[in-house]
Amino acid sequence: MPSRQPTTKSTPCSSKRFSSLAVGVQPDRQFCTQTKKTITMNRTQLFIPLVALITNACSGAAPVHVWSGTSVPVTSSVIPYTPAAPCTGTFIPHLLTHTTTVQTPVRLFASNGSGVATGDVNNDGLPDIVLANISGAATLAINGGDFRFLEQPLDLPNARAVQIVDVNGDGFADISATHQGAGISVLLNNNTPTNPSFRRLQATFGSARTYSMLWHDFNDDQLLDLVTGSYDAEAPRGGSQSVFDAQANGVTLHTQTADGRFTQTRLSDHANALSITALDIDGDGRDDIVVGNDFDTRDMVWLHHGADWVPVQPFVSTPHSTMSYDLADLDRDGAPELLAADMNPYDTSVQTLAQWLPVTSRMTQYHPADDPQLMENAILQRGADNRWHNLSRTVAATSTGWSWSTRFGDLDNDGYVDMYAVNGMIAQELFPFLPDHALVERNQALRYDGRRYAPAPQWDLDAIASGRGMAMTDLNADGQLDIVVNNLQAPSVVYQNALCAGAALTVSLRQAGANPQAIGAQLRLTSGDITRWGTITTTRGYLSGDLPAVHFGLGAEAPTFLTIRWPDGALSTIDTLPATGHLVIERSAP
Repeated sequence: MPSRQPTTKSTPCSSKRFSSLAVGVQPDRQFCTQTKKTITMNRTQLFIPLVALITNACSGAAPVHVWSGTSVPVTSSVIPYTPAAPCTGTFIPHLLTHTTTVQTPVRLFASNGSGVATGDVNNDGLPDIVLANISGAATLAINGGDFRFLEQPLDLPNARAVQIVDVNGDGFADISATHQGAGISVLLNNNTPTNPSFRRLQATFGSARTYSMLWHDFNDDQLLDLVTGSYDAEAPRGGSQSVFDAQANGVTLHTQTADGRFTQTRLSDHANALSITALDIDGDGRDDIVVGNDFDTRDMVWLHHGADWVPVQPFVSTPHSTMSYDLADLDRDGAPELLAADMNPYDTSVQTLAQWLPVTSRMTQYHPADDPQLMENAILQRGADNRWHNLSRTVAATSTGWSWSTRFGDLDNDGYVDMYAVNGMIAQELFPFLPDHALVERNQALRYDGRRYAPAPQWDLDAIASGRGMAMTDLNADGQLDIVVNNLQAPSVVYQNALCAGAALTVSLRQAGANPQAIGAQLRLTSGDITRWGTITTTRGYLSGDLPAVHFGLGAEAPTFLTIRWPDGALSTIDTLPATGHLVIERSAP
């Protein structure tokens, strides 16, 4: 593939402190009766966001508040997108050889499968793929361009969750994985781009059992910390503690120190954690820890208050069994919504409901009518009461099947965030009456029009291969999100996005120090009277992760300016933006 040279320009910023609108601080409960507030902001940020501020505050949503911080200068460069292939209006599947295979008959917990991650391990500008395998070797698929991948085994046996993340901050992406009934593995990149190789990190993560994980800088020291969650349901009934040590269960924060070691803080002594995310729950400007649990275990939230972690329950309702988390800005107000996926049949035919009945009966038989845990997807939005309310019924997104990884992403670049869920279940204990003990369901693509989600079967994303982990990343640098699915008992698949899509802007960040890709940074992209939110993360969905970049579908709305809140709270604004392309922003050294 020919190299694509960026065009570079300098974007100076003043050294004074400034504020820009964002969701964040504690709501002003007097706002609807006291709208004459003085807000300091950049010249182009005044009128339209203020209208949104008043509208949101008086309609029940949390009012939009200010980010405040010291302005830091940046430089930016634009990498043009590669020309897209002729559009077909569909996604085109490309089979990989990697197959996550377990013993048959498939038993419960083996049926949970494994995740997938995308990231650039050889720094050639193209995202590569790592596919975990619960009962065998993981696979590293090097991206050769044009949807050609060189697959090779990776020394991560029996892996569940996987992420591609620069753990030691040397500018090369490392690989992290969790393992069934065991701990964490980290493969450090040997920085050999022509032939990627890795070595094991000789760090200890204590005795914590791990199923899901999240890498994030929680103490603003530029070192990535780690949150892990156990899956206690896997513990053998009456089993030996030497097999599954109860003292190692729960949720643990592993704080990285300057010497590359990790110190442990146990937040909970129990968990059935299928997904973990970082999100500013209370609007104080610091990211909190959110853990999604299976098997009717309440989802867990810890607020970050100084050096303390305070458990709270901010969600008015949650799924019965949270399968995965994702974040996006549905209503384009500059604030995130939290997608928590659950199991609920999208097909209500008699035949389908009969297949589900033994499971749904077991899950709901002991629950009162006012139970806050509902067996359906939740889309949670922070309200003016500082609690998080469920919008999934309002936007018609409650039921996507036996969903594992469910993700937000603007798949057609029309400016609205769509949804994709990979489905299916295989378990002898749950479905002894079905062929191969398999609940066969189609993956669900839902298109969003700004009001409601609607099925999009025309996109050809309705496979029945029992998907588990899933990633959304632009694999060929054409500005459209492609999809990778790690199936169970079937080959993994890359879906090439060939929709006839609109314009997009991809944003990556660079900074000096041990967090060079600025994981934890937040972005707000304003286009006229619309403001979109995004965050830099390597953790998304079920046991999976993406390249640390933000993809904004634009539709017909040209971008006006971009505000960046860096992980340490500093702010940068760019008010000259390309109409489309990959924008790389580098924070100037102090």
